[in-house]
Amino acid sequence: MKHQLIFYLLIISLSSCDNKKNSTVEQPAADSSIMEPSAISAQDTLPSANTSASRSLILTSEALQVMNKETGSTIDIPFGMEIEQAVETVNNTLGEKYRARQVNLECGEGPMEITSYGNGLKLLFQTNSHKDSEGKSSKKFRGWLLDDSGVPKEITTMAGIGIGSTKA
Repeated sequence: MKHQLIFYLLIISLSSCDNKKNSTVEQPAADSSIMEPSAISAQDTLPSANTSASRSLILTSEALQVMNKETGSTIDIPFGMEIEQAVETVNNTLGEKYRARQVNLECGEGPMEITSYGNGLKLLFQTNSHKDSEGKSSKKFRGWLLDDSGVPKEITTMAGIGIGSTKA
């Protein structure tokens, strides 16, 4: 029941969006190196390209999580995180850069930037309506979508539920 409610809320929140006016704004550079990660806390750092095999991306209703496969510890990529940090964390966790970025101009809350990966994961970002102390507004992580266009079975919930899961 909870999953159905989350699904319906996601559909309702994105129902004012129309993909007809999408325009690609950025493709990743041809350089396949992954940026060095920045620290989240004194104990945990964002995963680097060298550790992507020991890390996995976990879906939650309020964020994405990076899980250390060896220890089971997790680091949140919460909604509201700055675009640069969220994309860098996902890039490093997956061991690859995103494939494309598009802007959907038809969202009721304002333009939605969509960062797409080859495994079917899409990160959704919107410009923050509040400006910082320098008078600048920033793009914040607002949600995620996962479709079966790539290899989405590698991205699941902590319980292993993902696209293609069967009901037990």
